[in-house]
Amino acid sequence: MMAGTIGSSMGVLIFLLDTVFSLSIKPVAKGLLQLVNTIAGGTISIVGNMLVLIARVMGLLNEGRLLRVEEKNILQEVFQASLDPKKITIAYFPFWHKYFFTLHNTIYSPHKDQSIPPHLLVHESVHVWQYHHEGTKYLAEALLAQIQYGIKNIPGNAYDWTAELSRGKTDWGNFNKEAAAKLIEEIWKEGEACILSNEAEPVEVENGCGVFFRMSAEDYNRKPRFISKRNHQDYTDLAIESMLMLRSKK
Repeated sequence: MMAGTIGSSMGVLIFLLDTVFSLSIKPVAKGLLQLVNTIAGGTISIVGNMLVLIARVMGLLNEGRLLRVEEKNILQEVFQASLDPKKITIAYFPFWHKYFFTLHNTIYSPHKDQSIPPHLLVHESVHVWQYHHEGTKYLAEALLAQIQYGIKNIPGNAYDWTAELSRGKTDWGNFNKEAAAKLIEEIWKEGEACILSNEAEPVEVENGCGVFFRMSAEDYNRKPRFISKRNHQDYTDLAIESMLMLRSKK
């Protein structure tokens, strides 16, 4: 409860500052917002670590498990060298029986067997990637998105990456942290590899389960394609650009 109160208070503060600073394009304002995000993210991180430590001392939370071979293979296909799957652990979180969430290198599962579906493993691992490459401020930015846009399963929520496009954010790197993770998740679930005919029409399509990420530049017989089930529009270019941006960080 304390973590939720502190997190919510930080989120409201960030939201107010973001609203004010969105009216100005001054670098000083943007720099101050980044500073606030960094401080808020650090605070959430400290409180989260304290609660995890207390829960472990009380025997309510275990150390978790390392990723299985097949889980590591999935992440290596997606992230390549930009994320080390050996650093990720999955632990059962007994106080939250509905959602997965990530704190630093640990993905917390609502299941006692510490299981996680592959597409959610990809999503939560994007948050690990954000932590590795951007620090703890991703926690504040993810919370801000949830407060600002909501988490209910309706268009325009924090996870709706098409709404980010409507807000004028054309690069994956500028999406809010939840929408960024959701896009990579949906590319993994819905992305396709197409064998094309002479008329450039696909004669054979393999879809889902990360096939989009398994294709290489030398795979001349197949072409990647990502048609979103959200609106049935073709976002192949965005998917390729997002994948390359994700993999470019070392």
